Amino acid sequence: MVETPPWGLIEQPSFINAVCEIDFTGSAPDLLDILQKIENDMGRIRTEKWGPRVIDLDILEFNREIHLGERLTLPHPFYPERTFVLEPLAELEPHWVPTGYRNTVSELWALALAASKNIN
Repeated sequence: MVETPPWGLIEQPSFINAVCEIDFTGSAPDLLDILQKIENDMGRIRTEKWGPRVIDLDILEFNREIHLGERLTLPHPFYPERTFVLEPLAELEPHWVPTGYRNTVSELWALALAASKNIN
């Protein structure tokens, strides 16, 4: 788990980011339904993109499946470029190679960190 500055809309409190791996026997849309119910039950209200929220649960990958839709896009877009995802993911699965990439999560994290230092 890591605390990071907000991403997207930056005028809001810091984010707490974590990654977990689960076993699930249903489909990716089934899992999305469950995650959105958890978000709703916890009081998430969707008012603005990247705005403040109580919780945000995302599916990063699902059995290496590719989904391109309005409701669900897998793998999650751009996660292999975002340090706030890569840092906790590297703690969990440092040798994972994200779908469509050649580098491991640890290598991608190092590249993303270097790129963010060059921007600042």
